[in-house]
Amino acid sequence: MLHYVWFMLVCILAYKFVYVYNEPKHNPSTIHKIKWRTHNLQQSRIDLTPRRIRINKQIRGSIGPCKFNVYMEKADWTRGILFINDVIGPIDNQVSQCIQSHRLELFDMKDLCIAIANSLELSVKQLHAKQFVSDTCDSGRTPIQEALAFGNMDIIDILVAKNYTTVVDVYGRSVNDYFNMNGAPSQVPNSKIDIVEYITKEEYVKNYLLPGRPLLIRNYVDYDEQQMISITNLLKLWKNKIFSVGPVAYPGITQQKSCKRRFTFEEAQLPMTCREYPHNTALYHAEHPNLQTRYNMFHTKVPKSWKRIESLIDTTKHGTQLFFGPMESGATYHFHGSAFNILYVGEKEWLVGPPHMRGWSGAPSKLLFDEYSTSMYTFKQQAGDIVILPAKWGHMTKSIDFTLGFGNIFKPDPYQRHVEDRWFIHINKAGGSSIYDVMRSKCNYKKPFHGSTRTFIDMAGRKKYENDYTFGFVRNPYSRQVSNFFFLIHMCNKTYSKMCKKRFIPKKNTLKNVQNAFNDWILKLYTHYPPYSREQYFFGSFPHGNDIYDTFNATQVSWYADEHGKVNVKDIYHLENIQDEYKTLQKKIPCLKNAILPHKKKGTYKDPWQSFYTNQTIVNIMQQVYDIDFKYFGYSKYII
Repeated sequence: MLHYVWFMLVCILAYKFVYVYNEPKHNPSTIHKIKWRTHNLQQSRIDLTPRRIRINKQIRGSIGPCKFNVYMEKADWTRGILFINDVIGPIDNQVSQCIQSHRLELFDMKDLCIAIANSLELSVKQLHAKQFVSDTCDSGRTPIQEALAFGNMDIIDILVAKNYTTVVDVYGRSVNDYFNMNGAPSQVPNSKIDIVEYITKEEYVKNYLLPGRPLLIRNYVDYDEQQMISITNLLKLWKNKIFSVGPVAYPGITQQKSCKRRFTFEEAQLPMTCREYPHNTALYHAEHPNLQTRYNMFHTKVPKSWKRIESLIDTTKHGTQLFFGPMESGATYHFHGSAFNILYVGEKEWLVGPPHMRGWSGAPSKLLFDEYSTSMYTFKQQAGDIVILPAKWGHMTKSIDFTLGFGNIFKPDPYQRHVEDRWFIHINKAGGSSIYDVMRSKCNYKKPFHGSTRTFIDMAGRKKYENDYTFGFVRNPYSRQVSNFFFLIHMCNKTYSKMCKKRFIPKKNTLKNVQNAFNDWILKLYTHYPPYSREQYFFGSFPHGNDIYDTFNATQVSWYADEHGKVNVKDIYHLENIQDEYKTLQKKIPCLKNAILPHKKKGTYKDPWQSFYTNQTIVNIMQQVYDIDFKYFGYSKYII
């Protein structure tokens, strides 16, 4: 047994000597030898074709009751890109047949948008025949805008019936206007992408974010930030650190392996080979750096240029990637969510295709550029430039010399952030349910149902909240209290909960005189929840989670108060003039254009609210509790 153990140990040592220790070692003192060796490899035109790899990507989803699930795979893939359109045909036929076998009532706008996003032309044609309640996708775009952003001409033709003069946005632009933009998703490669020196947020949203166009901003990073990420500084910072490299970024995704040997940062700047890829001199490194790594590089958690781009696109959440590699290395063809890419060192070439041309590859990008450069957009990024890429655009890069930079994927998609640049403070029993319902159906509004100003400031941050459009509706306190009384009676008649008891709601079968019952209710509320008491908000409404704030009470003003007790909202509309006020709101929020305002919750009482205030004691209580509402919103205390 002992002899066997010694035999195995000798075998292991021999293996390490032959396959590991015999692998060429490179250190700073032999850099000139590395250069000479690389030159010989390039001059001898050694075949750089990668080994066979297997890509296995899954496309799955559902359109109403019709589910689809297909693997995009190619077992023997030495060259080329597998595009989504290569496998989408059979899926489209299957989903289309499924839709045909069901009633159109089972499908909604979300299903049409999924069909557009996945280039399911037959499915789009069938679903387009239905009139949907909502007119926007989850992204916030209309179906026509979504189709233009994805660039599939067949789907665009279905949606606009080949009428390219159709106006498609609030800026009055037509389909033709979208076609004529540089970098338009539907016109590749008949134009080029825009390269600018400076852009405002309004210009970016209007001309790039909404149409789904990529953009390159030249010299975006200032000099001081670039100097922090200079090769000289990084050589000092990473003096004793070694990095993994491979034929592509994240080789495991395409079932390849990284090189077993690790390289220093100085070695990684030059064309190198490893035992796993002896003929590939363009090995590449990519990683998801932690906060400490970024802090060590920039001396801050968020560099200045990143903060500027966050303000431009309204997002602070993103996944960060660090990448670097020598000449001809780069990321192979792939796609993901919206992203920005900042280059700090070197120069590289991009090849990008719109969403309908998205796909995957496992081949090094240098083998793909010549083959696909005539069918996609190409451009060069220099040190200090930033590239902003819309969601699902396919792309790959190739370094012209040694390059290093950062890529950041947005979470969530920035256009979705933009279309939700509005916050509706929904005060109970002030006509808000109708507004919330039309906002949800027409504008994809998904904020909390009864959020106060302080709730939304905590969610968005004060800066974003105050930059966005904020609004709410108010109601005459007398009328609102009567409406609240009957609403609670109706709700508690279904289920008489502890909350009904806590708010002293009379049971419906005990009501004989509703005016007297209302008076008794007000007296009990005032006795148990007087002004300045801990639970004073129960006089006016259920707190809906807003009771965690010390500024929240029974008044409508308290819904709009910030932490300083000041009203912090841009526009306050009055329920009494809701038809005229709604027309004004439609001008402020474009997605409400042509949207009919429903009457969501109709009152169950027939008598005018004035008939409930014949008791002067009750009137005095109301005037005391809601004194600030009467004054701030301009309502008269007199019962007319």
